[in-house]
Amino acid sequence: MDKLYKFSLGVAALMNVATLLTILLGIFLRLIKVSVGGLDAYAGYFLAGTFFLSIAETFKRSEHIRVGFLINNIKGSYNKYLNILIHLSAIYIVGYMLYFVTRMVYYSYKFNDVSQLPDATPMWIPQLSFLFGILVFFIAIVDNLFRIIISGGKEGE
Repeated sequence: MDKLYKFSLGVAALMNVATLLTILLGIFLRLIKVSVGGLDAYAGYFLAGTFFLSIAETFKRSEHIRVGFLINNIKGSYNKYLNILIHLSAIYIVGYMLYFVTRMVYYSYKFNDVSQLPDATPMWIPQLSFLFGILVFFIAIVDNLFRIIISGGKEGE
């Protein structure tokens, strides 16, 4: 699974670079008085892709902002059970998101939903990064839950 998380993070890094290049291109084109419709939209698509594709790896590394006060102060088997409960809750919430994001992408494709900006990009294309990112995040939570169960309550081992 770690290779999947790293691959997703690598694609997120590429999208981050694409965001930068798109913004710089837009600045340059404005300086020479050339207008390209939809360039800002592509910067937004790349930025959203960066965020969603990097979630799984940052979760795995415990680099998300989270409140660990309760978990860090509970010792013994209660910690393990609380961690399992938290992960099951996260699986439910992210699974719910995954279901509806999948539907969103499907219906965007089915009804040929396009961007309202001059680029008229089919919306399902940039939405795929959202779907893939949420899917990999869901897998990461399930993977971490199994690691907690197997390791006796210690995350990420």
